Amino acid sequence: MRIDRTLPPQLPRRQILAAGGLSALGLSLPQILRADSSQVIPARAKSAILVYLFGGPSHIDMWDMKPNAPKEIRGEFSPIATALPGTVYCEHLPRLAKLNDRFTLIRSVTHDRNVHGGAVGFVLTGTRTSDPGIPGVRGPSATPDDHPSLGATVNCLSPSAAQVPTAVTLPWDMTDGQGRKPPGQTGAMLGTRFNPWLISSDPNDSKFRVEGLTMQPGLSIDRLRDRQGLLAHIDRVSGLAESSAAAGLMDDYYQHASRILTSPATQAAIDITQEPTGLRDRYGRNTFGQSCLLGRRLIEAGVRFVQVNMGNQLGGKFGWDTHSKNFPQHRDHLIPKFDPGFSTLLEDLEDRGLLDETLVIGMGEFGRTPRISANGGRDHWPQCYSVIMAGAGIKQGYQLGRSDEHAAYPIERPVTPEELIATIYYMLGIDPAMTIRDHLHREHPLVRGEVVHELLA
Repeated sequence: MRIDRTLPPQLPRRQILAAGGLSALGLSLPQILRADSSQVIPARAKSAILVYLFGGPSHIDMWDMKPNAPKEIRGEFSPIATALPGTVYCEHLPRLAKLNDRFTLIRSVTHDRNVHGGAVGFVLTGTRTSDPGIPGVRGPSATPDDHPSLGATVNCLSPSAAQVPTAVTLPWDMTDGQGRKPPGQTGAMLGTRFNPWLISSDPNDSKFRVEGLTMQPGLSIDRLRDRQGLLAHIDRVSGLAESSAAAGLMDDYYQHASRILTSPATQAAIDITQEPTGLRDRYGRNTFGQSCLLGRRLIEAGVRFVQVNMGNQLGGKFGWDTHSKNFPQHRDHLIPKFDPGFSTLLEDLEDRGLLDETLVIGMGEFGRTPRISANGGRDHWPQCYSVIMAGAGIKQGYQLGRSDEHAAYPIERPVTPEELIATIYYMLGIDPAMTIRDHLHREHPLVRGEVVHELLA
């Protein structure tokens, strides 16, 4: 697939360059890219679904079990056989265990960011944030100088041709325990114009509706339908309403956004009630399960990148950040939702002939400590953890890398976040070696990692 880096018709290059003040709103487009420095890469994946397990799932208690390790390391769960001879998963992952001949599990992902916000920003962009955060004190907040998220980059470089959003995040964005939004979720240096569209409501709720879809704070369907409200918003946030050229450009921009938000294709994709009751039950009648189902509907409608966040806030009752009650949390709340939701997503995509063209990733920002703490928890452990990848030409029934006897460190083929993100971009037909420019026209590598070709069939 050839990457089209020209401006969409409603945003001509000359108009944008003439209205430099609009860059603060993310309306600067190809001038931030070095198209001549990149190469055309055939896309293996037409689209991607990233299932993000915010907080950090316990790899040693799920799919990198060490049954021969001491009890204070191996934990409470028993191993079960999987579709791959000689490979075991946790007893509470029976459905995924039957499917592991259809995906790759990387057991040797590693990095050095031990704070949630810094780790989230790193694993979702492939670039370390300048502020790593302070362990036990605070995480970094997102800034306009951060690298863009995967969805934002896809939105910028390879937009959907359908009348649907290019990139969508659901059912919420992520905040840390102090209310900070970690980096790696927005357009950042590319501009807010490329933020993934956000579904900030629960698809498992009987009142769930399309009006829950927003493109950025304060811009919803109801607001976009109100033309006077749009012009007032332009006046307030940009101070450019007195410039007819700039105001006209902004008006075109919001009309384009309104067309996407209110299009029949978008509304039909989000109408999850059209799904058969039995299939909805298979995914699981909970927020995560129905979010996975909605993600499949969005991909089917032409959305190119969907991020499903499981866990929206740290410190919540049933989140993946299991500093205490690690085993009850995983056994009773986390895995019983993850196993059917993620497994059914893979099966459903395959049944519909979509898995061959859809890249599916399952990951968090790090794993958990090999040694169980005094209060029955496991703490942050970025030194070694696991990531699932499936579909779009990813090897099936394959395991890349290996951890040591305590799942503490990689002993074979360590994989870094830079390499993971480079591989995802490569799969989507985006040259990971290209250069992007921020709002001050400073050049930055999109990502510094190499593609992990061992993952590709």
